[in-house]
Amino acid sequence: TRDFPPGLFVDLAELGFFALKIPESEGGRGLSQVAYSHIIELANSYSTAVGILLSADNTIGAKFPVMNYGTPEQKSRYLPELMQTPSAFCFTEKDVGSDPARMSTYALRIKERLGKIKGYILTGEKWYITNAVWEDGKPLAKYLAVVAKIVDDREQVAKSECFGMFIIRSDAVGVEIGPRNKFCGMRGIYNATVKFKYVLVEPSELIGQEGQGFKIALEAL
Repeated sequence: TRDFPPGLFVDLAELGFFALKIPESEGGRGLSQVAYSHIIELANSYSTAVGILLSADNTIGAKFPVMNYGTPEQKSRYLPELMQTPSAFCFTEKDVGSDPARMSTYALRIKERLGKIKGYILTGEKWYITNAVWEDGKPLAKYLAVVAKIVDDREQVAKSECFGMFIIRSDAVGVEIGPRNKFCGMRGIYNATVKFKYVLVEPSELIGQEGQGFKIALEAL
């Protein structure tokens, strides 16, 4: 049918499938990479769509950045919800291909008079975002891990090498979830284009430091 029964997400959460590599001390399953791989293998033997859902969430979703680079406050804020729902990873763009350093999505710094950063304004578009959409225009993932260039001026985007990793709520003002994509051989995945139109981002939604976003993304991948 190409669609999961809604109750399946609840069952997966109760069994700990959205917390496979999160340490037991944080409430997760604490699996090693080898054990995790066996879980994904088993899921794929029944449905590749389930395997992709779990892999996109546990490997490159919002959990890796928060777990490995988040502050204690960010972990306590995000992890309880992230262990109950799938998350998504926003990295790929239309005209970038295999060179994501050329991405055009940017986060414009908002500064106070003395230069302290009050937040960011996120603008751009990400393609092929697994777990992004439930129905056309309606998100599946509650949180999106978004990689963007951090700049002081829009003219700096092309040359900037300062990347940030942000955790953005999919229902935030300015986030638009596109229609569900279809792929040959991967029937059933919940994938869409996501647009960010002047999304206001709090400093606490930056994971790690400015400049670490690309590094965090590659480590997750």
